[in-house]
Amino acid sequence: MVNEILLKQLLRTMRIAFINAGMYHEEHPLVAKSIDALSDTLHEVLKDQMSVEIGFTSEHIMVGTEEFKGDRLYEEEARYFHIRKVKSIRISTGVDTSELALFVKELSASPRALDEAGGLKVFIEKNDLPHIHISALDYSPFLGSSGQEISEDVWNYLLGEVGTLQTQEDTNGFISRLTQAIEQMNFHELKSDSEDFLRLQDIVGQLKEKMPDVSQSLGKEVLKAVLKKQEQIQDEKVLEQVRSLFSRLSRKSQIDTLWNEVFGSKSFNPVIFSVFDRLVEKDNKEEYLQEWDQKLKDHTELVNDPHLRERVKNMLVMEETNVYMPQMYRYTLTLLSSRIGVDLKMMLNKNALFRNYLFALLNLLSWEGHCESIIPLCDELLKNTEEVSHVHQIELLRQFHQALSMKLVHLDDARIKEEIRQREGVLLTKIEEVIVEGTITIDEDTFEYFIGILERSQFSSDLYFKKIFGLHPRRQHVVRLFLKFFPHLNNAFLEQLKKESTNVGFLKEVIEALNKVDTRQVYSILKNIFLTANPLVKIEVLKAMQNSSYVEDDFVLENLRQDNVFLKKELVAIVKKKTPEVQKKAGELLLSVFNLFGINNRILLENIRLIRDAQLASSREKLADLLKWFLCWGGTPLKTEIERTLSEFRKL
Repeated sequence: MVNEILLKQLLRTMRIAFINAGMYHEEHPLVAKSIDALSDTLHEVLKDQMSVEIGFTSEHIMVGTEEFKGDRLYEEEARYFHIRKVKSIRISTGVDTSELALFVKELSASPRALDEAGGLKVFIEKNDLPHIHISALDYSPFLGSSGQEISEDVWNYLLGEVGTLQTQEDTNGFISRLTQAIEQMNFHELKSDSEDFLRLQDIVGQLKEKMPDVSQSLGKEVLKAVLKKQEQIQDEKVLEQVRSLFSRLSRKSQIDTLWNEVFGSKSFNPVIFSVFDRLVEKDNKEEYLQEWDQKLKDHTELVNDPHLRERVKNMLVMEETNVYMPQMYRYTLTLLSSRIGVDLKMMLNKNALFRNYLFALLNLLSWEGHCESIIPLCDELLKNTEEVSHVHQIELLRQFHQALSMKLVHLDDARIKEEIRQREGVLLTKIEEVIVEGTITIDEDTFEYFIGILERSQFSSDLYFKKIFGLHPRRQHVVRLFLKFFPHLNNAFLEQLKKESTNVGFLKEVIEALNKVDTRQVYSILKNIFLTANPLVKIEVLKAMQNSSYVEDDFVLENLRQDNVFLKKELVAIVKKKTPEVQKKAGELLLSVFNLFGINNRILLENIRLIRDAQLASSREKLADLLKWFLCWGGTPLKTEIERTLSEFRKL
């Protein structure tokens, strides 16, 4: 149990130290005095314990599993650390005034000054503070989540990250986070002075200045993300803003980006040609076209790869009914198409021939009625399933199993059926191995088929734990298989999850996997994650729970009492799927925060909007009762909100 009186004293002395350090130079008597006071308070706090750890959200603080909120001191201190990207601080016995002075000096700086100095991460790495541990807040796994506190801070977070990039791993992670952020931008509302756009320009500019060797590859990712917003950037004013980013790239990088989007993206849309063409300056279009044409001539794989041939054909077919592709790009693709027609006559692709051979065996297996011929066909296929490309291997495994299933249904020969079952067992082991190893991408439809036919595991639970809690590229699929094969290990799984409670990226992956499974076991796991998670993870848990049939009414109603509007929004989404009785209770609970003195008006206003957005019409009566109070005195915003909500409910 935390001594709240001492906790408040610690927060006050810490705040005074930050204020003084921000106003005066570090040797000023007031600064020294406030650090001494902070040291004395810490000595008192640490008298009966080895360390004290305080966590920060945007609204409240946490000590251990206890949340402290509802007090202005807590809210102000939480916000102070949150905007400086501090997730938590832990101070241990033995801390001295020199450590505290360095800690206070750094954290008293403004958020912008902290970012310009390289951010909290750089400070932590450069300074040895043996008794003070600072954990930096990382928004990266939750870019794009539905939380206002995330969207307000994320661009500053990314801008601060630019100066910390060192390794290739850092750079790759940053590319991913920046791309996710751009994908959340609404280009319909883009203006030259919009905060998002100005910060994006700052990021790209700093990359070019500080990291010229990697700025082109990063810039290409930025352009790629922008091109995916093609439907939103047709307006000339918006295009003008995007050109400033486009112009920072070399011509080669620009052409390479267009090329990758046209021939590498599964979600290709010919509008990309139009957007790209309009980004190019008029005087330079001829040079761009020549470079594009040369690239087409150099890439002979366009002729030899059947998938790329099909892509070119589809682009030209789409163009017949679509006016977006500029004529000059259509012309070069038409020339390529004619070259494909000539070169195909001379093409001999050994890999394609072998792949065709295996699928021909599959066809023979499907149609073969002579029992003695079936087993040799099965053995030949089993021997060669790994000899084709990954995408065709998955297709081969699926069709192979379907063919065996049909044989088991239609054959009468018991001996041959037993032989087929043995081969099916080998095939199922191969399928499980492909999933567990995670070296091949499997689409959701195929995975659903595989998980439906796999009845038991050929591997140990230890292997599954190793894959789930290690570095694994397809962790979500492995989690779902584990839940099916080892339901009796639920407690062991939860114990491992607790050890990863601070790893938000990992938890997000696990939650996304759990979101695909609707069982009581999964609900229990989600509930356990929720109980110990930070608010960002809780939001993801509640989103997953919206697909569950097992969420308890008491769990929802109990958690609706908190102040975090983003969590309440997800809880209300669950309430919408509940019975009218539960919806009514939820509405009454949300409206019960009403206070005659207006203390909770902000929360009440948020709750009324949640009720209206969720169309909880069973709250009509309670809202009408509230309205009577505001007809007599004040509360104009609340009165307006209640009247609007009641008006919308009358239309239902």
